[in-house]
Amino acid sequence: MAASSGSAAKLLEAPKLSVGRMPVLRAIFERLAAESNELLARLCNESMTFFVNQIEPGQSWDILETYEDSVGAIYHAAEWDSRILIGLDRRFIFSIMEAAFGGDGSENALETSRAFSSLELRMVKEILNTLVPLLEAMFARVSPVTFDFEKLSTPLDFTVLGPSDVPAVQVQLLFQVQDGGG
Repeated sequence: MAASSGSAAKLLEAPKLSVGRMPVLRAIFERLAAESNELLARLCNESMTFFVNQIEPGQSWDILETYEDSVGAIYHAAEWDSRILIGLDRRFIFSIMEAAFGGDGSENALETSRAFSSLELRMVKEILNTLVPLLEAMFARVSPVTFDFEKLSTPLDFTVLGPSDVPAVQVQLLFQVQDGGG
């Protein structure tokens, strides 16, 4: 009986994702980072750099906790029967805003919990409208997918991604412009 109860417990465990079994994922996001530099160059005259910092598996709500002070865009990928969250942190938004509007990067990024302005949210939408089609094109080589925009969320609502133990993969792209980033 002990062996069968252990087997039943294994069946009820949440599935685990192995990023090592998805080597193309890193290549997709590295290419996205490289092409993002060119696409977003039209927003500001400053040189910027995107690069893949990490790709890690985790649980949905644990990952969401790291985006507490961010803008989250929720997309639905019907082909994958999944929701995709793209989080842009406060430092990224402030850094790109300063560079886009002629700042020199000498001011410290505003580290406050004030609500994002309508101009900042419009910039977020412009960035997403530029990057999401590129992300779809990158994934199309492996699995054709369309990311349908659902909503922009500030602060992030944890319940939008379902139960707390849903397995997820977090891809962190870092951004650098002037002396700022995110």
